[in-house]
Parts: sequence; C-alpha cells; structure tokens
Amino acid sequence: MSSEDKIKLLSNVIKYMFETEVYLRVQELLLLSPSKSSVHNSIP
Repeated sequence: MSSEDKIKLLSNVIKYMFETEVYLRVQELLLLSPSKSSVHNSIP
C-alpha cells in the first residue's frame, strides 16, 4: 500500500467519522427539542 493510498483511506475514515458524529448530534437535538421533559422522564 502506497502512502497516497493510506492518506486517501485515512481522509475517508475521518470524513465518515465526522459525518456520523454530525448525524448523531442532529438526531440528539431532534429528540430533545420537541419536549425535553418527556425525554428525561423516560430515562430510568
């Protein structure tokens, strides 16, 4: 594997991780925004 391939792979992994992180954050915000109290009440 050449260093170029490694760099390409690494940047893809970072991009994927970043997109996943953003997606999870958005989901979290969407869950929290409609009614915070009901979400907190459902957590044991």
